[in-house]
Amino acid sequence: MNTPKIIPLFSVLAALSAGLLATTAPAAAKAAKAEKPVVLEVRVDVPPTWRPFLDDDIAEAMVARVRDTFRRHDMTGRIEDVSRFEDRAAQTARLDLNLREWRIGRTGNIECTFSAGFVTADGVEHNLGLFSATEFSWGNHTRWQLSRAFERAAEDALDRLWRKMDAAELTAALLDASSATVAKND
Repeated sequence: MNTPKIIPLFSVLAALSAGLLATTAPAAAKAAKAEKPVVLEVRVDVPPTWRPFLDDDIAEAMVARVRDTFRRHDMTGRIEDVSRFEDRAAQTARLDLNLREWRIGRTGNIECTFSAGFVTADGVEHNLGLFSATEFSWGNHTRWQLSRAFERAAEDALDRLWRKMDAAELTAALLDASSATVAKND
């Protein structure tokens, strides 16, 4: 007598699980299609500190500034943060930033200094030099104002980097790769 009760329960569970799989499969396919291929890998080397997790946070913050700055210059492709231990993906350009300082100086101004190198998708290396920017600060900041001052200093230095890359005709390949990924996803 228990068998008839178990069979309908089993069939209901099977129907529910099949329905759940049917609704999640298209969503997973959409997510995979929407995922843009990586156009630029960014590797940030941070001077060592006494707090290793702080190094990772600083690197992530700098990569976020790279994304924002390059997006303002019409780069629509995906920019990926990579560690210094990872090899460069095939057919992907890489920007190497060696952060020298990103701090409040003795005068209270925010200073951002880094050297940059660029490896094209073909594997050609370019040494782009040293970039620096200072955001003038008059003390008495809230933490949000101070955070924004750090961001502006990094963005100014990254704007200078972009202009140098543009003058060396390195940005054209990035912008072409970005527009190709947008066209492919549409």
